[in-house]
Amino acid sequence: MNTWIEALKTGREIEFEYNNRVYFIGNYDEGRCICNDENEEITKYYTDIDLFLSEASINEYSLSQLIKSGNIKIVTIF
Repeated sequence: MNTWIEALKTGREIEFEYNNRVYFIGNYDEGRCICNDENEEITKYYTDIDLFLSEASINEYSLSQLIKSGNIKIVTIF
């Protein structure tokens, strides 16, 4: 979890895999959001990283829950 938090709080962007799909967390002027492998925004934008981790979700599981479960894998940190 620390890798995720550190990367997000320092402005990095993350590409990750979950359920055989690739997702992307970008660092936009509006804040952070999760995009799917079709480049569709699947969450709203968040400027607070802690709120992003607890509220942004995929298939009704928060990003925080997915990270803790170990079912999510970082592909690249930009």
